[in-house]
Amino acid sequence: AHRLAYVYIKKAYGDYPLHAERGQGGDGYYSNRDQGPMSHNVKVGIVENVTHVVHGTRWYQRVLGRAYSYIRNHVGLSRMAPFSDFIGLNYYHVERRFGGTPNVLPVGRVVPDPYWELHAEGMFHCLKALTRYKKPILITENGLPDSEDTYRAMFITDHLASVHRAIQDGVDVRGYLHWSLLDNFEWA
Repeated sequence: AHRLAYVYIKKAYGDYPLHAERGQGGDGYYSNRDQGPMSHNVKVGIVENVTHVVHGTRWYQRVLGRAYSYIRNHVGLSRMAPFSDFIGLNYYHVERRFGGTPNVLPVGRVVPDPYWELHAEGMFHCLKALTRYKKPILITENGLPDSEDTYRAMFITDHLASVHRAIQDGVDVRGYLHWSLLDNFEWA
């Protein structure tokens, strides 16, 4: 469905040049008599919940952990990325699999409900892993369930520091969206 939608949108709207650049007497929109005003720059993206997978140090734990990480994080993206103009990253917590014990990575702060282990460094690793697709990245969701606001300020600061580090390391991050008051309001 994504591939068909992408092809249709690009065929219908394309990436039209600006009629006139903003600030130079134009409104930044391309007008077509049949379609009316539209953005000159229609972009289609794919969003994925990507998790930093921590695995053990033995050879079989590394093999299983890397295989799980690829299947969990990249199988769908590798099929959809060619039909996307950007990658959307949803990142929340770290996953321990195949012997990902505390001696591999010390246990971070844990939010009890649901049981999420917070690890901002994992966002850096996920952003680096997404560079294989050679697409700009928009962090479309990042946050935590914290009704008492015990961890939220630290969570935001730590995760933005990881995003900054990734940008300094050459990752093309175009934006960051944090959970807000109205996030998931669509379920109400």
